[in-house]
Amino acid sequence: MKHYVQILIMCILSICLIGGVAAAGTEGATAPENGSMTVAPGLDVEPTETEASLDEDLPAAAEETVAAPPNPASTIIFGSATVEAGEPAVIPVSVANLDEIEGIGVWVFYGQGVGTVKSVNLTGPLAGANLTYMADHPGHLQFAITTTAPFTVGAAPVQIAEIHFDTYRETPGNYSLYPEATYSTEFNESHFEHVTEGWLNTTPPPLPDLVGYLDPAPPQYVKKYSNGTIYMNPTFVIGNIGGAGVTDEIVTQVTFVGESEEYKITDDIATGANYTIFTDITIDPSYSGTEVVEVKETGSVTLIITAGADISPGTKQVSIDINPDHTIEEIRYDNNFIEAQTTVTHNTTVAESGITFDPNLDDNTFTNEAQSVISARYVGVTGVRMFLDGADVTAKTTSPSNGVITLNYTLYGPLADGEQNVVVNGTSTIDPSEVSASETFTKDTVPPVVVVTGISDSDGDGYPEANEDLNSIPKTLLFLDPKHRMI
Repeated sequence: MKHYVQILIMCILSICLIGGVAAAGTEGATAPENGSMTVAPGLDVEPTETEASLDEDLPAAAEETVAAPPNPASTIIFGSATVEAGEPAVIPVSVANLDEIEGIGVWVFYGQGVGTVKSVNLTGPLAGANLTYMADHPGHLQFAITTTAPFTVGAAPVQIAEIHFDTYRETPGNYSLYPEATYSTEFNESHFEHVTEGWLNTTPPPLPDLVGYLDPAPPQYVKKYSNGTIYMNPTFVIGNIGGAGVTDEIVTQVTFVGESEEYKITDDIATGANYTIFTDITIDPSYSGTEVVEVKETGSVTLIITAGADISPGTKQVSIDINPDHTIEEIRYDNNFIEAQTTVTHNTTVAESGITFDPNLDDNTFTNEAQSVISARYVGVTGVRMFLDGADVTAKTTSPSNGVITLNYTLYGPLADGEQNVVVNGTSTIDPSEVSASETFTKDTVPPVVVVTGISDSDGDGYPEANEDLNSIPKTLLFLDPKHRMI
């Protein structure tokens, strides 16, 4: 106030000085009613000092505007909420320790994945105040409150507003809401000294969330053989990392060396479970169409795929695309596709893989040989074994030459009469499939015994006697073929 009084005194002194000059009848000067004066050019006017006592009554000065210091206890608090992702959420806003304020301005920064601001509503004692807000930019909200009367709140927090969010279903997570805020009085604006950020936690909804894996990873190189065929066995895995199991049919597209096939999974996939698709794939340019054979087990399936295609050498895609048409609802879809690259190498000449018996004892063959030759030749097969009537006799075989397996009777012992079933199998060197051949024959080394129980009277004299023609005996006897078979 002292400063304003000094200014007022100076003004009064100036007015008195001008009035004294006018009263002295100074020529060439006029004094208008508003207290200003015009001095004629060339006229010297000497200033006159006038003293005024501070005790004298002076005109009332304008009321002084003094800025109040910031309140060191001023507080704004953002609340927290937990909702299922995709559901609406409400964040309360409260304040404390404010005195005679007339406005509040707030800036809020939050993670864009939480969702969008639907509205800001005033509550409690400020429900009737004026509100403006803007949420045009993702991750940023600004709102301002103008009170209709000075607003005071004590140390106990009072809710003044609610921020309404529409949360995103696809991006559940824990998101912070960090405010920067000011409050204003009649004379100044100050920042809140204490700020409590809020949190909006969105939990995964009770929906499945399918994700693809290639486990193990497909080989870096795949051979193409001279006949154009390609063999491979990639493994595709579908995991459910969501909050609900899958009970509906899922369409899955698997791609191997650039060739794609759809497969429908009808089995359920529980939360946290995996469903594995094993494959055994032959791509043969001489094959017409595509054939898929399913071998199902709990939690998995093996697909034996034969496809007719001519695959050129080069880099090819191996991938799995789960639920590509979004026929079942999931939490998210951006993790449903996984891919890798493999390279088809140039043609490689290899022998055909197979097993053949030599000699070949045709099915249902009868033999009276004591030691029939049981032997097989094999090409492109490893781990060859021989089975006789279901028993593994590999240890009792020999290899008289490369690629031959033969039963050794010295090691095995005599072969009993009767039907014999022989199986020779192994693993192909071209692909990991089993190669097998079998034959069945009957060993019969014991000739039958024929007993004549009577002689017919061939000459009709009523007496069977010597020199009867035995060739005329009625054919009631059993005859044998050269292999001792009865006919």
